[in-house]
Amino acid sequence: MRRRRIFGMIGASLFGGVLSACGVPATLPTTSGTPSGMSTANDGSSAVSNEPLSLAVASSLAAVMQALGPRYAKLYKAPQPLTQAAASSALAQQIVAGAQFDVFIAADMSAMQPLIAANIIAESDVHAIAQTDLVIVARPDRGLVSITDLTKPGVKIVVADETVPAGRYTTLLLKAIQKRTGEIGFVASFTQNVVSYEDKASAVTQKFFAGDVDVAVMYAADLHGREPATYSIIPLPKQVHITSTYFAVVLPGAKIGAIEFVNLLTDATNTAVWSEYGFRTIRK
Repeated sequence: MRRRRIFGMIGASLFGGVLSACGVPATLPTTSGTPSGMSTANDGSSAVSNEPLSLAVASSLAAVMQALGPRYAKLYKAPQPLTQAAASSALAQQIVAGAQFDVFIAADMSAMQPLIAANIIAESDVHAIAQTDLVIVARPDRGLVSITDLTKPGVKIVVADETVPAGRYTTLLLKAIQKRTGEIGFVASFTQNVVSYEDKASAVTQKFFAGDVDVAVMYAADLHGREPATYSIIPLPKQVHITSTYFAVVLPGAKIGAIEFVNLLTDATNTAVWSEYGFRTIRK
């Protein structure tokens, strides 16, 4: 996998670091009526397309979408949405290049910027929907129990590349640790132990649990379904807390039902589903 130096960018708060969702509406108006070729929901509330919605989704949300898709299909008597899961930045490039999707769900706001710059969407179209925290995990058999252990010679670390949201959040986390602890050389020493930069968050998780490395920086949600005995979470310094915020947007030309799907994502009835997979919904 590519070896690239990261941790050189990001202008955001380091402590309690969250990419801000301020000013981003959480819900959209629903459609109404029953146009030709549409079907009415089982409660008669609105009409949706008889064709499946096409979703472009950050790879770390793939499991959640698989769980929520059937709920949408049942509620609206519609086909289950089709999901393409990949790195947010890669999906953004596809959309800018002309790929047709109904909904784009990214792991950070910066992944939406290419679409905004290309006048495909407006910033006001984007909606914050969920969050999860960044964690550092280690193999239990390696005896790594603290932040300082991560800079020891021979420790093998995998992180996401800075070109994807998980990598950008990793940048925030490492800088926050260095600032909080006062260990000026922490970021440099940590980086020297990175043996792989992955182009999507799910690849980081796969490499860690395959036993290829000793340490990984990943989303807490990516620990869902993993046996607790297979990893240990390295405690972070006090007041260091980096949160990943996920954003959704209905794309131009989307099928009827796309707005309903985005609204359903953060409906109170689905909070437990998100929680099961390690996420918190954002509701206003």
